[in-house]
Amino acid sequence: TILLRKDILISAITIMIAGSGFISTITFLPVFAKGVKIESFHYFFITYTIAVICMRLFGGWIPDQYGRKKTLMPSLLFFSISIFWLGFTSNEIDLIETGVLFGLSHGLLYPTFYALVIDITPLDDRGKAFSICSVAFTAGGMVGSFAYGWIAEYYGFRDMFEIIAFVCLFGFVLFSLLGRGSN
Repeated sequence: TILLRKDILISAITIMIAGSGFISTITFLPVFAKGVKIESFHYFFITYTIAVICMRLFGGWIPDQYGRKKTLMPSLLFFSISIFWLGFTSNEIDLIETGVLFGLSHGLLYPTFYALVIDITPLDDRGKAFSICSVAFTAGGMVGSFAYGWIAEYYGFRDMFEIIAFVCLFGFVLFSLLGRGSN
């Protein structure tokens, strides 16, 4: 079936990994921030939101100009870096900077990924492929939040963010080696 196609399977695994990083980060960031004595954790969410909106409004042309995979690769990489950086956050400025990077990278990553999946899938199977990747993103977030929450409980939030970043970096490597691109 559609899930057995290598390009769809690799895409679903990659978006599942990104979903685990995205949902876990936004879930645990407020608790982490308060734990390191940053009361104004909302700065992260404000700058993330502004960065996503700006990227989608003013950078939406990037995947069309440079190709989906060429856009996804730096997006996945910077997404991983932004999560890694969160592990070292100690003040509001750090939260603002990581919020911007997280937002810019996710602002390109998410819509470009779905555009690529639609591009590489035959017309009759596009709805199925899109659904598979949507479920993968959500499932990654649910499983990731549980697993990463356990890691935070036993090893701390800083280690959790570093592990999330390395898992997301694995998604970057997986997709760079095995993912199919399109123009």
